Amino acid sequence: ALLWLMPLQPVAAQDRAPAITDVRFELGDDGIRMSGNVRFTLSARVQETLERGVPVYFLFETQTTRSRWYWSGKVVHVNKRYVRVLYQPLTRRWRVNVSNQPFTRGTIGVMLNQNFDSLEGALGMVRRISSWQVLTNEEWSSDSEYVVRARMRLDVSQLGQAFQLGPVGQVSGGLDVERAFQL
Repeated sequence: ALLWLMPLQPVAAQDRAPAITDVRFELGDDGIRMSGNVRFTLSARVQETLERGVPVYFLFETQTTRSRWYWSGKVVHVNKRYVRVLYQPLTRRWRVNVSNQPFTRGTIGVMLNQNFDSLEGALGMVRRISSWQVLTNEEWSSDSEYVVRARMRLDVSQLGQAFQLGPVGQVSGGLDVERAFQL
């Protein structure tokens, strides 16, 4: 029976690997939009950091390139989303902040805030890509080919020094997933 289960282990390991999945592109009134999911699990160190009340930052970005026959592709659209996840010990709730600018002390900017009862609920919002614009109508041409590069990563640059260094002096976190799509 043990030999029968052995071939299933590599497949199960692949299912847990970080990936951008279930992606679809739709042409709307204002351009082309992307929807999908980012599959990932947080490392024990990142979960411990969150449970201490220290915010953890994520960055989701897309870069759309138009192919050219005479040179390398031309970048026509770049879009970034900054996400902060924070545990609030007094209320025992998880807060997710989403912004189109990096989180700094002096800058408030336009931000979406939402509270959740569990870490899994908060991460559900982080993992979801919903109607993300990758091209505007002005940038879109039906006779051109485009490549959309999507990337989700843990933004350790916004963490304090004590949380950036792992046990061997390396940056910890481990989430950095990228995928390219041909339009």
